Amino acid sequence: MESSVGPDNSIGSNSCSKASSEDNVSDGCNVRIPIVGFEVMDERARFTVFKLRIENEKVGDSWLVFRRYTDFVRLHNKLKEEFPTLNIPLPPKRWLRDNFEPAFLEDRMKGLQAFVDSILLLQPNLTEYSTVREFFCLDEPPVYPENAEESRAMYGTVEENVIHLKQQLSSKDLEIEILKAELALITNQRDNLLKATKSCRYCSQRISFIATENHSETSNINSFSHLGKPSPAVPFTTRVSSTSDRSTSSSLASNEKSRQNSPTTVPTKECSSPALNDNFQSVLVGDTSSNSTL
Repeated sequence: MESSVGPDNSIGSNSCSKASSEDNVSDGCNVRIPIVGFEVMDERARFTVFKLRIENEKVGDSWLVFRRYTDFVRLHNKLKEEFPTLNIPLPPKRWLRDNFEPAFLEDRMKGLQAFVDSILLLQPNLTEYSTVREFFCLDEPPVYPENAEESRAMYGTVEENVIHLKQQLSSKDLEIEILKAELALITNQRDNLLKATKSCRYCSQRISFIATENHSETSNINSFSHLGKPSPAVPFTTRVSSTSDRSTSSSLASNEKSRQNSPTTVPTKECSSPALNDNFQSVLVGDTSSNSTL
């Protein structure tokens, strides 16, 4: 949909009223289309509109048509599709710098004027092409919306929705990139830790010691839990009073007391890697504290 601007520069849909047959421009030689200026719109999303004055020399009439740079790009693409050998210059897009610098907009307006002149003067037959006639409103001079505020609000809402969706997409992309970076960091740390422990004899001893302690604690917990579970076929009081259970309980209690009284045999020589040594020391401390709470 081509964009048009009302007398107060409000943007709305391009609706045109039917002009009389004598007003229609049927020959490119009878029309001049100077670009008389531009305006940067700052209502919501910032953009620039260029003002084209369509001068019908045949009847001495003229009107204004407002187009954005993207409208010119669409027209150029359609012409290239219909006429592949056609060579009409169009000023290029600007990617990395400010698109609203006055000097840049002046140069762009001159480039767009050359584009329009190429259509009217170098390729006059193009004025019979429906897409060209609609772009310049050669058959139907534009009728500006009666309610400018309503048109402004409607167009602004669409612009806001587009901007909001772009911001949401950008935010999700950033979140995904952060999660990927965190995952890569954790994976790298894990791989480095595994490599370091394989080459360190003392780290391997500590890992073996921790695994043995954890296995011992798990076995004791499972044994005590087994004593506290009554058998479905035998009453709980009968099982506790049995000779085998009393013997098992006494043996476990004796082993636990002996283990607590005996010093813990942890490899005492420091690891060659201070960072790994600190990490394993914290693991051992945590393991000892968990044992004391049993």
